[in-house]
Amino acid sequence: MSEPIHILHVDDSLFDRELVQIILQKQGDFVVTTATNREEFEALVKTRTFDLVLSDFNILGFTGLQVLDTIKDASPGTPVIMVTGTGTEEVAVEAMKRGAADYILKSTQHIRKLPTTIHTALEKQRLHKEHTRAIQALQESEARYQDLYEHAPDMFASIDESTQTIRECNQTMADRLGYGKSELIGRSIIEIYHPRCKAKYEKCLTYFNQHGAIKDVELQMCCKNGDTIDILANASSIRDENGEVRYSRSIYRDITERKAHERKLQKSLEGTIYAITKAIEARDPYTAGHERRVADLALAIGQTMGLDSHQLEGIRLGALIHDIGKIQLPAEILSKPTKLTALEYRLIQTHSQVGYEILQDIDFPWPIANIAHQHHERLDGSGYPQGLHAAAICLEARVVAVADVVEAISSHRPYRPGLGTDKALGEIRCGRGQQYDVAVVDACLFLFNNDDFSFKK
Repeated sequence: MSEPIHILHVDDSLFDRELVQIILQKQGDFVVTTATNREEFEALVKTRTFDLVLSDFNILGFTGLQVLDTIKDASPGTPVIMVTGTGTEEVAVEAMKRGAADYILKSTQHIRKLPTTIHTALEKQRLHKEHTRAIQALQESEARYQDLYEHAPDMFASIDESTQTIRECNQTMADRLGYGKSELIGRSIIEIYHPRCKAKYEKCLTYFNQHGAIKDVELQMCCKNGDTIDILANASSIRDENGEVRYSRSIYRDITERKAHERKLQKSLEGTIYAITKAIEARDPYTAGHERRVADLALAIGQTMGLDSHQLEGIRLGALIHDIGKIQLPAEILSKPTKLTALEYRLIQTHSQVGYEILQDIDFPWPIANIAHQHHERLDGSGYPQGLHAAAICLEARVVAVADVVEAISSHRPYRPGLGTDKALGEIRCGRGQQYDVAVVDACLFLFNNDDFSFKK
């Protein structure tokens, strides 16, 4: 069974009280408590809780409007239904203005509908409470979101796509860049990016306009005090009803500390690679500087081909250590002043495989081990140690292979004098497209034909 509905009936007329009691008792789910004057009414509302108040409009020395005011203070939210025999429109309007849930005339015909009126008022109250709770929950959720948004570890901003100005940003962004929020809003985002990032930003903007998003793009921002921070940018587009981009929502993660660690690690890595290179050269004095010169040429070739900075760094470091496998070869073979025997040449050829085995377990961010493994492979499968063909050879190894051949033919060896760059370039020109990558050969020939490169002693 459902809980009974507790009604407080305020009326100084015995007849009217009994009539209401009879009608409501027939329903079986109402418990009615009566008050005949102001004192009884006020005493009851101070000590008890009621689901609904039913009040006459005119009570001796007391009015229904005063009942409304008292309930509003003593039991906010409790619905009040006014019952009166006056029946004027002014009375009804005034009662509803003061917060009455409903208004009925004091007649047998209308009183019989009282149970329905009460249930309707209680349902309205329930819906109102649910609505109020929902509004409150929404406001609390919005407050929590706003707090998270303002003080999140990442920087947030929305950018107007037509003007590239900042429409909104969080406090984290203002604090990290050293601005007040009002200083950032309305400012061009391009002014915030470091000038060296301008070309990259414009490229990102073109991509964003085509695809509606960018992901994990590394850029740099300038703080108000002149400091530079490294950031990882992500953005997505917000479109209008016509599908046109109105603005972008951007998230910027400060990766300054991470980049500083990366630079420190890379410096240590380079130092280690240089140390290994010197160790190799110490065992083979006739080829001292070979790997450095190969690295210089390979880097210049990669730059001419337009490779990105990450690939260029991998090519440079891979070239510096591409002959690491020679550390296992006997020094007398490396420095032998006469032509190698077939057995000695096969032994020399093992350096590519040995180099790969030395490097394969090191977690480089570039294919360093593959460069050592594949720099003697050829497009037609005539190379060693695996006899790879074409695309099976990584691009970085194809670049180093050409640089290695050009440097080796140009320079002196224990068993022969240097043959010069013309002979070296003739070799790669003849092997272009068959043994050596076309784009790599063309870039190398371009460098020498335009006097844009020469080997340093």
